[in-house]
Amino acid sequence: MARNGLGLSVRELARLSDVNKATIVRTEAGLPVRRGTLACIRTALEEAGAEFFVCPATGKAAVALCT
Repeated sequence: MARNGLGLSVRELARLSDVNKATIVRTEAGLPVRRGTLACIRTALEEAGAEFFVCPATGKAAVALCT
C-alpha cells in the first residue's frame, strides 16, 4: 500500500489530500469513492514520492515508491 510504504498515517494522508480520514479508510478497503476524491488522494501520494503506472506484464495499475 502506497500510504504505508511512504510512512504516512491515515490521518496524515487525509490532511495532505484534503479529504476525510474515513474516506481514506474506505478507499483502502476497496469501497467506491468519487473520481475527484481519488484524484486528490493520488496527487497527495505523488507529491509524497509515489509514482503510479500500468504494469506491462499484467495491464494493472501499480505503484513505485521513490523515497
